[in-house]
Amino acid sequence: MVATYYGLDEALLGDNRIKVEEQARILREQHPNEAFTFEGMVDHEHFTKAVKKSKTLNEIDLIVIGSDGVSGISEAIWSTHSLRIIRNVDCPVLMIPEDYSFQNLERIQYLLDYNDVFDKCGKELLIDMINSYQPEIDALRLNFGYRMVPENFESELEKMRNVFFDCNVDYFAQTGDSPHAFILSHLIGKPAQMQVLSADNSSFLKETFSASHLKLIVDQATIPLLILRNCHDS
Repeated sequence: MVATYYGLDEALLGDNRIKVEEQARILREQHPNEAFTFEGMVDHEHFTKAVKKSKTLNEIDLIVIGSDGVSGISEAIWSTHSLRIIRNVDCPVLMIPEDYSFQNLERIQYLLDYNDVFDKCGKELLIDMINSYQPEIDALRLNFGYRMVPENFESELEKMRNVFFDCNVDYFAQTGDSPHAFILSHLIGKPAQMQVLSADNSSFLKETFSASHLKLIVDQATIPLLILRNCHDS
């Protein structure tokens, strides 16, 4: 008789490690000539804590996460994994809705939140994407609760055009009381392949139990959503 002993780490993570390494191997074979690599990692810590640790240890520049939206009462109260990552890990996040199939990036819907006045800081990742794909940009100023005068609209649009000078930028200011209706109507009229939102951590942390507009934007996303970090986070 041969006795085999497994440590706690192997007992908890063995099967998952095999699955992750197999997925990494498949991705390496599918993308042999890319300027990036695939490495598998498993961890028995809480999901968000594990992601945060990995981000620090591996100097991660972008977190990509799938999302199926709010799926039950527990998730409705405590939010999705995606929102927990956005709230707790100081890193840009690209959230991909379940069953979304890749489409060429021809149009970006850029959401300017109530407390987010556009500047170039923190937009390096987006600038790289724009340089690669040269999409059109629809900037949607969510103005309810943070009123701006027309002169400020013009100034903000000029800033965006100076930063994204290789593509066409159109600017639309919200006039009604519902940011979500405003966003949806533009998506229907001018379909985009990605939404972009720049926000600081406090914007996501201050309304844990309420259906804040930022939480709803994340929960109701139907196309990839890129969350950029505000440079001026405290």
